[in-house]
Amino acid sequence: MSTSQTGSTFSRISAVAWTVVPITWMTAAVLERGRDWEGLPSAVWGIGWLALVVAGAATVMAVVRTRDRTDRRGLRRGGIAAMGAGLAVSAIAPWAIPVWSALYGVAMLLVAASGRGGAAARLTGFAFLAAVGSLIVLTALRVGTPDSFGNRPVAWTVATIIATVGAAGGMVVWPSGAPSSVETRSAAVA
Repeated sequence: MSTSQTGSTFSRISAVAWTVVPITWMTAAVLERGRDWEGLPSAVWGIGWLALVVAGAATVMAVVRTRDRTDRRGLRRGGIAAMGAGLAVSAIAPWAIPVWSALYGVAMLLVAASGRGGAAARLTGFAFLAAVGSLIVLTALRVGTPDSFGNRPVAWTVATIIATVGAAGGMVVWPSGAPSSVETRSAAVA
């Protein structure tokens, strides 16, 4: 597999995994109605958690494998560091949607500012930040009935859908891969 195919493979894996997260989490919430959280609802939610970690890791790899178009490597490194922090938060505390969404959002906007990912990075970054904003606004407006923890499931569900669907959309159109070996040799000769 060439390196240019590798980047697009990571972005495709990421797009699918981002899509699995809200589907499994909403399915778990429906299964949990009138039951204990243990058992099937918990297992389905766990699949979504695994998908979240896979999506984050594949997104990081897609960004790392994308071509450099400028000399703004400091912004790219900052973006990758913020993505790593977002990945760590999503792995440890997947329910902390505003934290990992904010980290991923800032990360993708830094990546876009560095010259990588273009419109796809901006779309993904703004989707993550819009998710945080929607959670804050919907919670402040007290939309939906609170759950046993005092959270507003409607707000959290909307935020998850905005973040993950936006990220999946960005990864679908993510530019593929690192420079090919021909481009690398041409740059070395020049």
